[in-house]
Amino acid sequence: MIMIKAQSSTIKEYGFEMTNVGAQVGTLRVIFNNGGTYEFDAVPASTFDAMSKEKSKGKFFGQFIRGKFNTRKIEITDQGGKK
Repeated sequence: MIMIKAQSSTIKEYGFEMTNVGAQVGTLRVIFNNGGTYEFDAVPASTFDAMSKEKSKGKFFGQFIRGKFNTRKIEITDQGGKK
């Protein structure tokens, strides 16, 4: 998954990996400035695209992602993979 650096007071980086091309949904990974890393399942590609275009990533996240998708906290190894 390619991560994109965010210029945000809340979000450090975010990325998206398509998991179902037919349904146009995937996994959104968000690394927060406080160090927490979370993945959100079945996020529409259009939501990721809209987040990428939005100036305030944190505000967009709070309005359109938080609490709306299955979520799991993950730990990232030094090599960038999941623990």
